[in-house]
This record gives sequence, C-alpha cells and structure tokens, in this order.
Amino acid sequence: MYVLCRKIKIELRMKKIVLFFALLLITASAMNQVKVANNGCLGVGTNNPTYKLDLKGNARFSLYGQGWEDIFIDGANQWGAPQLYCKTQNFMLGNQTYIVNAAYINWLYYYNTYKMSDEKLKENIKPLENTLSKLLKIDGKSYQYKRDSDVGGITGFEELARREQFGFIAQELEKIFPELVLPPNPTNNYYSVDYVGMIPVLVEAIKEQQTIIENQQNKIEILQNIVSNQEIDLIELQAIRSDILELQKKVSICCNNSNPLQLEEPQLPQEKAILFQNAPNPFSSNTEISCYLPETAQQAIIYIYNLQGSELKAYPVTRAGLNTIIVNGSELPAGMYLYTLVADNEIIDSKRMILTK
Repeated sequence: MYVLCRKIKIELRMKKIVLFFALLLITASAMNQVKVANNGCLGVGTNNPTYKLDLKGNARFSLYGQGWEDIFIDGANQWGAPQLYCKTQNFMLGNQTYIVNAAYINWLYYYNTYKMSDEKLKENIKPLENTLSKLLKIDGKSYQYKRDSDVGGITGFEELARREQFGFIAQELEKIFPELVLPPNPTNNYYSVDYVGMIPVLVEAIKEQQTIIENQQNKIEILQNIVSNQEIDLIELQAIRSDILELQKKVSICCNNSNPLQLEEPQLPQEKAILFQNAPNPFSSNTEISCYLPETAQQAIIYIYNLQGSELKAYPVTRAGLNTIIVNGSELPAGMYLYTLVADNEIIDSKRMILTK
C-alpha cells in the first residue's frame, strides 16, 4: 500500500511538472504575440512596447461590418514602405468638424484638390490692389534642395534633391507678401509658401496690366488721329500754296497775253517741269493732278505709290505745257498715297494725296 501511494504521488508530481512546462510554453508563445508591459503599453508582435498600442507588422481595420471595405496599413508593397490605403474611394482624412491641422508630406499624387473658399466662412473681404507693382518686385528662382539638410533622411528625398525646382525664396517673398508665407512654428522649423494663394495675386496683376495696355492703346489712337489731322492740314496748306502759285502764274500770263481767250492753253515761261497739288484733296471719288512740262521735255510720267513704296499706277504725260490727269478713287482703297512726276528720267517733285471712302 505504501509503495502504491508513493507511486501515485510521483505520477501526480510528474503531471504537475509537465503541466507547468506546457503552461510555460503556451505563455511564452502568447507573450511573443501580445504583451502588456509594466509601463502599461500593449505590444502586438513586440515584447518591448513603448507606446500605448505598439504594433509591429501589417494591420487591417474593418468598420461597420460588411458595408465598408477594409482599411490597411501595409508594408508588403513594391516600395517596402508603410502604406495606408482603402479598397474603396470613400476614404476621408478629417472633415469640416474635425480638421487635420497639419500634414507633412514629401510626395503627393492626387487627381483633384479643393480649398474651402465659401463666402459664408469669410469676413473682412477686400479687393486686392496694387498687385502688379508688388509682383514686379518678386524674383522667381530655380534651385535644388540640400542633401545634407536635416530633412535629407526622409524617404524619396534623394530623388527630390536631384530635380531642379522652381519657386520663391520664402524669406524674400515675406517682405512683399507676408500673407503668403508661414514662418517657423513649434511643429515646423522652416518657412513655407502658400503657392495657391499666389493665384489671385497673378489674376489681379494681369487685369491691372490689361487696363494699362488698353489705356495706352487709347492714347496711341488719339495721337494717331492728331498726327493724321496734322498731315491733312499740312497737305491742305500745301495745296493752297500750290493753287496760289498757279494763280500767280496764270495772272502773270494773262497780263502778258494780248488775247485773254487763249488762257486755256497758256505758255508758261518755265524751263523746268512743275508738279501741282491734286484737287480736291482729300477726295472720295475722283481727283485731278496737274503738271507743266517745258518744250524741251521728251518724256514724262506721273507715278502713284502707296506709303510702303509700291507702285500702283502710272500715267504718261505726252505733250508740253499744262497737263491734267484724273485719278479714279474707285480703283484704289482708302488711304494716303504719294504721287511723283518723272520727266526725262529725273524726279521733278513728289506730293501726297488722301483718298477717303
């Protein structure tokens, strides 16, 4: 009996030892998966949690049953970096009530982005003024990021540093548009620029520039009208002067001629050819150009040119004395023209005439 009892005690003791080691193995295995440390932190996949929830590995969240797709925090991707994504497109980060205050992102790929701009959210609304003068003080720069800066260790920064960048220097922009620059703060040690906020500045500057261009164009048109009127006045004065000279010559011929009825074909005491101003000038239908050729002239032509110097018409003058040609205004577009008398290959004179429609 004594031997039997001792044998039973030994078997029970062995079972307790086996059970103890089994429990120890189970506990050790469990501790490798989930552990609550003495600091109150819960670790999953780690035995040394340092956060309230310290997760080592991938994670998946499923919200509101099967009506929502899973949200993943996954490192098993082609970049080998943690990735937050959702199978559905309805993934939101913050909303109008609970706004994400700041997000620091190295690369951002997106289809559309919107900035809240509802009038209901705004006050002290004022138009932008004098944007063009301020914009002219800003210098755009090309640059590259320093590889040895304290942000050089972030993922993808090496690729970013190799690329040439375009933008502004925040400290320079702050002197002109401090509203578009965010200075360093407790969560960010660097100056930042609101490039989206630059868009309305550019729009208003373009509008100011367009106003300046339109005002200058109006001034140019006024000056062109003044110059044109002055040219017309000058041409009219030249025409009057030519008419006076012609009348003086006719009076002189009349006084020396015994037969006044022969005034239609006077013999002008001239040894050189003369070109007279056309009349009427300006004209809208037809105008007459007169010239005088001495007896010694062998050949003469009146040419009409545009202001670009292109020959448009040529009228031969075939006899000595007073000659008149008629220019048909319907054969020319409205504008200013030059006409020249060439006698025996010598340019005698050139004058201007204006055709109006």
